[in-house]
Amino acid sequence: MTANALVTAPTAADSKSDAPAVKTVPASKTPATVPNLYQRINAVRRALGGTISKNGQAPQVMGGFSFVTWDDVGARVGTLLAENGIVTLPSMTACEVVQAGTTTTGKPIYRATVTLVYEFVNADEPSERTTMTWVGSGDDSGDKAIQKAATSGSKYLLLKLFMLGGADDAERNGEDAKVDHPTAVTATTKQRPTNGSKPKVVTKTLTGRGCPGCGGDLEHVRWDNGGEKIACTNWRECRYRENVVPAPADERS
Repeated sequence: MTANALVTAPTAADSKSDAPAVKTVPASKTPATVPNLYQRINAVRRALGGTISKNGQAPQVMGGFSFVTWDDVGARVGTLLAENGIVTLPSMTACEVVQAGTTTTGKPIYRATVTLVYEFVNADEPSERTTMTWVGSGDDSGDKAIQKAATSGSKYLLLKLFMLGGADDAERNGEDAKVDHPTAVTATTKQRPTNGSKPKVVTKTLTGRGCPGCGGDLEHVRWDNGGEKIACTNWRECRYRENVVPAPADERS
């Protein structure tokens, strides 16, 4: 005896039922858009807002002004790059080290010039990437000239890429410069020797402080006419200068 299975066809819901009708909505055929690399870079720029905090403070003898440090740039920009899925791959493609001078004790001062290439990669689409090249320079009487050059180059590459204001750029002038770079005490004007020759440098002493402009060393320079200045040892490329009041003759060492 063969038993036949009984299949019951589904019945339509009673039109008089109080149960709410269920509506089927078709799924969207358009996939979610993944931001491309340039959209992500633009998002970082918008998040930065065009300015960055100045947490560096120059000594009062140099004017006491605030300036942007590499730590300011690395922390703020680096975090936003990561949050927006941008990977940075820095490399150094060229490096040149020369002796730029000597200290008052005869110790050599080295100047390093490096070429940096920063590669920016879309973390979600690694094949999408772009590069930016920058040159950095730094002086040091020890073994840190290359590091200073790399730090200076990286700092200004990111500042320029994201068009950030507030940095201690050498080209700033006018009223904006007066606000961010208070004028130090002006040195007393000294007359040149009567024979018409230019004043000669008699001593150069490293201050132990870094230059806000390029990351190099600052030195205290004295001339034979009594003039004094705080200046960057990287004087060929960095024109950072601060006037100081010369000490009375009986107090000079």
